[in-house]
Amino acid sequence: MDRMTVAKVAELAGAELVYGSADREVDKVVRDSRDAVSGSVFFALIGENNNGHRYLEQVYQNECRVFVICEDQAQEELSKYEDVSVLKVKNTHQAMYTMAEHYLAQFDIPKIAITGSSGKTTTKDMLFCMLSSKYRTVANQKNYNNDIGVCLTAFDVDSTTEIAVFEMGMNHADEIHLLAKIVRPQIAGITNVGNAHIGNLGSRENIMKAKMEITDYMDETSTLVYNTDNDMLATLAEKETPYHKLAVGYNAEQDGVIMVILNQSGEEGIVESSPSASGEEGITFILRYQEENMMFYLAVPGVYNASNAAVAVGCALTAGMDLADCSNAIMNLKLSEDRMKIMRSGGIRILNDTYNANPAAAEAAIDVLASVYGQRRVAILADMLELGDHSEALHRATGAYAAQKKIDVLITIGSEAAYIADEARKQSETIQTYSFNCHEEFENQAEELIEYGDSVLIKGSHSMHMDQVVDFLKKMGTMIDRKEQEDE
Repeated sequence: MDRMTVAKVAELAGAELVYGSADREVDKVVRDSRDAVSGSVFFALIGENNNGHRYLEQVYQNECRVFVICEDQAQEELSKYEDVSVLKVKNTHQAMYTMAEHYLAQFDIPKIAITGSSGKTTTKDMLFCMLSSKYRTVANQKNYNNDIGVCLTAFDVDSTTEIAVFEMGMNHADEIHLLAKIVRPQIAGITNVGNAHIGNLGSRENIMKAKMEITDYMDETSTLVYNTDNDMLATLAEKETPYHKLAVGYNAEQDGVIMVILNQSGEEGIVESSPSASGEEGITFILRYQEENMMFYLAVPGVYNASNAAVAVGCALTAGMDLADCSNAIMNLKLSEDRMKIMRSGGIRILNDTYNANPAAAEAAIDVLASVYGQRRVAILADMLELGDHSEALHRATGAYAAQKKIDVLITIGSEAAYIADEARKQSETIQTYSFNCHEEFENQAEELIEYGDSVLIKGSHSMHMDQVVDFLKKMGTMIDRKEQEDE
């Protein structure tokens, strides 16, 4: 963030300076007391489980001297300090949104927004990788894509920034509208529209509307990049819009699109020159745009990532890069943590995809598992949340998909995930299924279920503690390897 005075903070945030100097300068916005340092301004946000006003003493001890508050008691508490500047507002969340919007509006740079039911963090990582090879680029850290994450990303922009990328997540209507109001993107990318958060939104049609809020502030100078292979997004092709559209996908056949080709014959399938024919270690594919073909290599697993890459490339091209620049840059891609990483631990191969889970992402992860080598392919799947009345049907659909892909062993964790196992048993006579209420129950029996040579997918969210399952299996894999060597 560019350095500014407390008076400027008050102006941008719509705040009243109730105590202290207006001339004190800051160059960082924080909302976590642990991040507070000298030169930062602390927003005392009030959440469901926490209230920033309770940590004013800790913030002060960390040498932060500028506070944005909304509680009278906090104003009284801070008045005992002679070296602080206190800004008061009606609502600290709203003040942060207002400040982020006004601060970001000062910079005449391209602003790009990415959303989708799945793949948005990976797509954001790809886009950042490409753009940062040519421009000074700011993007969300990790998957910090909610209202606070987008605001903090906005404050990372400064006078040296040449382009900014914002990943936007949501689980209710109007949330992306708020984020779009803050950012005002000139370029937006949508990876897909699936069933994630359907319990909150009621239908895929409503999910589509919520995702399309990303375009609410776009006009004839703006461009939307979208995956035309997604049935919901495909409907955009025939719609008149105030902004330009750039379609990407395997079936994007009209002029002015990015065509994804996964082998030289133009059919789906991984290019034979890929380092791994299964796509385990990465995939190679071709993107065609305006009669130009360019080979791309991604050092990440999953054929579905070709579509994510195409959306990212579409945004990068619109921002001024060319296909060759994109192809060269993306070879250095590093994904955010817990996004489909394949590792070996002793005698087993672990596919770690444990940040979150929804039906589309679960099927994509099963595809990767089906493509990798293993004496047995084992899927450990947990409850998928926020599916509401659709939960049983969508979990059963995932079970049917696992059976179709000939997964050898299916282990579920959680009451809703038990439907996955039940449906898989109905669809396949050969699949072995086991269901547990919690990850601890699975871990107690894991030695009986996981064998030397297995490839094991762990798919689920941190809220289901699937990251702990990964840690457990890492240790267990080493023990399995030792046991195998002793048996030999």
